[in-house]
Amino acid sequence: MNPKVGLPYVLIAEADIARAAWCLEALKPTGLGALVARDGNDVSGILRRFGAPVLLLTALSLPDGEGIAVMRAVRHLAGRDAAAIVAITSIGHARLPLDARKALGISATLPSGASLKALREVIDRALKETGVSVPRESDASEAGTREQDAVDQTLRDLAEEATQLAAVPGAAVYVKASSYDRFRAHVNWTGNDADASPFSLPYVFERVLETGVALVLPDLAAEPLLAAPTPTIHDVVRGLVAAPLVGGTGRVLGAVCVFDVKPLSVGAARLNALQALGRRAGAVLEALAPMQASAPPETPAPDPVTGLPTEHGSRATIAAEIARARVDRSPLSLILIGIDRFSDFEQQRERSVVNRVLRAVSQEVRSVLRGSDVAIKWAASEFLIVLPGMSVNVARDVARRILTATRDVPPRKAMPVTVSAAVTEMPPGEAFDVALERVSAQLRAADRLGGNRIS
Repeated sequence: MNPKVGLPYVLIAEADIARAAWCLEALKPTGLGALVARDGNDVSGILRRFGAPVLLLTALSLPDGEGIAVMRAVRHLAGRDAAAIVAITSIGHARLPLDARKALGISATLPSGASLKALREVIDRALKETGVSVPRESDASEAGTREQDAVDQTLRDLAEEATQLAAVPGAAVYVKASSYDRFRAHVNWTGNDADASPFSLPYVFERVLETGVALVLPDLAAEPLLAAPTPTIHDVVRGLVAAPLVGGTGRVLGAVCVFDVKPLSVGAARLNALQALGRRAGAVLEALAPMQASAPPETPAPDPVTGLPTEHGSRATIAAEIARARVDRSPLSLILIGIDRFSDFEQQRERSVVNRVLRAVSQEVRSVLRGSDVAIKWAASEFLIVLPGMSVNVARDVARRILTATRDVPPRKAMPVTVSAAVTEMPPGEAFDVALERVSAQLRAADRLGGNRIS
């Protein structure tokens, strides 16, 4: 959809994301595209670029009393009869007097708590007043092209705004819409720092789409969990931050990524601003084009014996915890727990007994942990624990409590079960695989010394 070439559109002026989503849902049967504005500044920008809407759905409770100003701006631009206006009132907001409604040419007012059906009926009546016809199926091809143009322009604008917001040389945007392939990006270099535009960022976008959380990679030379490093990334981009594009309905539609040719430092304030931009842009993109409902990420099956997540199912969770620790500048520790002499025990006992021991150890491990800690069945006889916000000294106390708790795991006579633990704290910027190798080596050393100890 591109209103500049005459296609009618609906303008939603609503600061509350849930109510904006309610308006978008109500508009679906009309086939009309919509743009979402959070405040008066957003409205001004949309009106300058796209002209007057055919319908304005506006909350009277916009920040700083801008609801009336928005209606006046649309009425001034569109004239008396060229645009319909529906004013949405929140609980406790004063109702507009009749003379004010007439002066502004308001078609109807509706409380924000009204039903979806009631809103659709009001919208239908308002559109009939303007004489707007709903797009026909024969217009689908032309509308699809205009939709693509509008989304592409939005992506370019979003990339430019992201570079300014984060004060970095480049930005890329990924969005998944019904008429697009998996990857479309626009890169905007604002300096002379590089001669190439990096389009080899699909891994980053897929990771954000999969997890729905921001990804902070300050230095790609030592990046954890980068499954398949792409030479183009390392040749051109050194540090990056990606935030999800979240639609008004809460779906993750893609990601916006900012990057630099040198290691990147983005504080919590800028990351929060980038995430807010992702939410605002996501609502606009969801209105511009029908998004494919991302199939919920396939959740890997937990370990069938212990019920804990496995290594394969936990990599994204670990990446998110590492990113959060970097942004918050908080410690992050790891504990690797191993059952001592497990191969001998496994050979001498029935499978049911072995499984019972694994379940018992996993239960004792979980009994010691906080709700924010992450326990993972990492290998046949190993459990990895991720401890956000915890220093190595406190993590050692946790490991000692685990060793104490597991001493009562049966069988206790013929072949008592003991465990060993390796503890480490990840310094800022360290790759996860480096820290994992360190605790693995520590655990092997504990086993060589006879087990039942902390290394």
